[in-house]
Amino acid sequence: MNCGPRLATRSFKMASLAISLLAISTVATVAHAQQSPNDSRDDFNSSDDATFFTEDASFAARFAAPAAGPAVASTAVEALSAGPREVGTTSGNVSIATSGHKRQPMVTDWSTKHMVFGAPKTEEQKARVAHNTRYKMQVARRNVPAFRQVADAKADSTLLGRFGHRGIDPRTRPTKASPLARDWSVALGGTISSPNVPSAGNSQFPAKFSFDINATPDCVNDFVVYNTNTPLVVAFNNLYSGTGAGGTGVCTGTGPNTYWAYNAMENLDGTTTTSVTLSFDATASTVIFVESAPSEGSVLHILRWKANDGSIGTPTVPAVITDPMTWEAGCTSCQWEINFTTDPNGAANGGGPYAAPDSNSAPYYDIDNDILYVGDDNGYIHKFINVLNGASIPAVPTEAAGNWPILMDTTANPAQTGPIYDSISSRVFAGNINGALKYINLDGTSGDLCHDGSTNYPCLSNNSLQTGGYLLPDPPIVDGTYGQVFVFQGQSAGGIAGAFQSPSNTCVCGTPTVPGPNVVFASFGGLGGAPLHSGDFDNNYYSTGTGYIYTCAVDATTDVVALRRIALATGIMSGTADPLSFPITAGNYNECSPSTEVYNPTGGTLGAPIDLLFFSVQTEGIPCETDLNAEPAGGCLMSFDLTAADSTPTLFPTLSASLPESGGTSGIVVDNVSTEGQASSIYFTPLGATGDVLTDTCATTGCAVKATQNGLN
Repeated sequence: MNCGPRLATRSFKMASLAISLLAISTVATVAHAQQSPNDSRDDFNSSDDATFFTEDASFAARFAAPAAGPAVASTAVEALSAGPREVGTTSGNVSIATSGHKRQPMVTDWSTKHMVFGAPKTEEQKARVAHNTRYKMQVARRNVPAFRQVADAKADSTLLGRFGHRGIDPRTRPTKASPLARDWSVALGGTISSPNVPSAGNSQFPAKFSFDINATPDCVNDFVVYNTNTPLVVAFNNLYSGTGAGGTGVCTGTGPNTYWAYNAMENLDGTTTTSVTLSFDATASTVIFVESAPSEGSVLHILRWKANDGSIGTPTVPAVITDPMTWEAGCTSCQWEINFTTDPNGAANGGGPYAAPDSNSAPYYDIDNDILYVGDDNGYIHKFINVLNGASIPAVPTEAAGNWPILMDTTANPAQTGPIYDSISSRVFAGNINGALKYINLDGTSGDLCHDGSTNYPCLSNNSLQTGGYLLPDPPIVDGTYGQVFVFQGQSAGGIAGAFQSPSNTCVCGTPTVPGPNVVFASFGGLGGAPLHSGDFDNNYYSTGTGYIYTCAVDATTDVVALRRIALATGIMSGTADPLSFPITAGNYNECSPSTEVYNPTGGTLGAPIDLLFFSVQTEGIPCETDLNAEPAGGCLMSFDLTAADSTPTLFPTLSASLPESGGTSGIVVDNVSTEGQASSIYFTPLGATGDVLTDTCATTGCAVKATQNGLN
């Protein structure tokens, strides 16, 4: 680990102490910050720089950028462990600059809201997460303004005098709150005759890369990637451009630029059906996604992109590399492909080995071990090793053999959700369309047996949580601090709808009526039958372990779809849903998107904190029906302000803003909590295929959309 040159004089030491005290003071005045930058130094590394990539040099080396990767003047190791030699941007390229500023890259994708961490309170909990890269990323993500103040103060000591009010970022900020509005939308190239209207898909998410969360959002190197449910995978940069509710953008022009666009499909009927994953290196130089082909099965693509390569109308077909030495040497506009192992039980599915497509399982990347897990539609979970670099040379991405792939349901072979790896219990959790939460025992750490009664690990556990027979559309949520797993169950004919919670390292088992040991079930009641998508926690939970988890579900009293919540205390969920609610439709069978929360410690009025929740409903959205421009199907994107409810739990969140979106939206990804114009955003695609009066072409072409977060001053 490179800690940079030591301070040589007493004056430098005093300056460093002043900056440290400033960090403590800054975050102490923020009402609900999860953890101060100063407190989290030990979690990031032992230097003054809160950069999670530099704790372990061998770890960083595994994720060095390819030798011929995107325009980078140094490897990822140099970029992320350079100490005072830091990475800056000039003319769109990455270059080495001499500065005290420490760059902090950040990746946010579908897995960000499914592998979470409540605030550790005990020494045991702190030890659990101390070296977990995802935990360190969450701390950085939720404390961006405070980290940025410290980083700027290190780089420019004159900034110290500007922190007169230490709880407020000294930069110029807009003078009034910004309503939720489309900043831009880009057609994704569909046509009336297209088999699919391009969209990330129901329950699927774009992925966002921020070049440096400690600096002004980057117009060249920040980008967002969309899968499209077509052969196209596309990225945009120049994101913070235009003029709208979010102010005048910090980037030039009126909209984004296509950063790169690829048709990487191996099969004629192959599509990018599920969420993409980005590599966690200096420039997110690799995008990982699954091709789903009904005729041929599934293919894992590991694609090293090149800037300004391809367009939506004419996407580049990347070179397929098959030689290990060529792959190890590095390349751009190239990919490594792995066809999923065929189903050994294929005869039961119509005869012969059969590789299943993947309609719902996004790839989950284990950052610390360079392993990827993903499911398929025949009930299997697959494991891939050496995904980015591997531990030896040459080491190429390969599907694991032995007991892999592992069949998760021996009766119906149902489609799997995205899997979630929990390092604490050494388990991989996944839900399925039959309404079961099942898990793989990787090594027997938690003590239970395999499904066949043996100890032949890794294997399917002999335990499972049967949630009522109705599909689980979304992956489970795992809290790595408190060792808990959550899953949301939509309603079935039996009227069961609610949320389950179980310790992740014991028997995750039982049913809603006969739960297993320590399993909690909170029912929402009601008579509707729409799928129930995953919720998200409020900032209180991330800060203290006590708060609420919010989702869109049926209200038992009024029998309409509403914003609902369940209380948690020290990481444990209540067995009763809060009776308070906020109705969002007039019916009881309206499907919502997954919910996404974002907390900005200094984003409210006069630098006050603000906590927001985003989700959409596909039809009959009441908040959008008051808008004369509401689209006919009633799809509606909403933001709710959780801030008052955070401080006064007896209050219920208020509707902050709404935006008509045809057919509702995909999963929603948030980016910066920034004061710069157009730089605090959400990203999604509409789902609908009929009349969108805001952007008529989106109805047939599909659109990638960026909107401004509500309430950022």
